[in-house]
Amino acid sequence: MTFNYAVLPREYEHGGALVFPALAGDWGLVVNEAMAAGLPVLGSVYDQAVEELVVGGENGWTFRPDRPGEVYSKLDPFFAASELDLNRVMLSARETALRLVLCG
Repeated sequence: MTFNYAVLPREYEHGGALVFPALAGDWGLVVNEAMAAGLPVLGSVYDQAVEELVVGGENGWTFRPDRPGEVYSKLDPFFAASELDLNRVMLSARETALRLVLCG
């Protein structure tokens, strides 16, 4: 079975955000993909992509998944964000992904 990667951006758009609670990892490509689709990322500080790309409150939020209180504290601003603020974060996520394509 083969996967049609051309449909991937549309699949990401069905979500409101990418939550990526990795406990370890090199580079979670899903972070790039989600940002390219305009999704804010709520991601683990233990992932290199999150550490490199996510700027707290600008295009997503970072947290330590092994600290439950910290996870909840980062979910709160996402769920409390106004539509205008969420749109700003989504646009910033797309811009981050675009910079990777243009500069990388």
